[in-house]
Amino acid sequence: MIHPTASVHPTASVHPTASIGEGASIGPSAIVAPYAIIAERVSIGSFARVGSGASVGPGASIGKDAGIGEGAIIAPGVRVGEGAIVAPYTVVVHEKGRTT
Repeated sequence: MIHPTASVHPTASVHPTASIGEGASIGPSAIVAPYAIIAERVSIGSFARVGSGASVGPGASIGKDAGIGEGAIIAPGVRVGEGAIVAPYTVVVHEKGRTT
């Protein structure tokens, strides 16, 4: 479900089973996989990928070209930098740069 106040770029791909919260922003060519949960006020950059069952907490941001693995959890307010890779089933509680 995509909240009516969320912004999803026309070239982004959001699976129908994914949940996009209030005020979230999904950038160009970003991919949100099945059962992913994107909370309110989350920003997902262009070409970023959010894996199946991953959860991105309120106010978090995912940088351009970043990859969030299946089942990963991004805590509220955490910034995942441009090009960063978060391994499957990882819990991220602090800012992560390109070398995660």
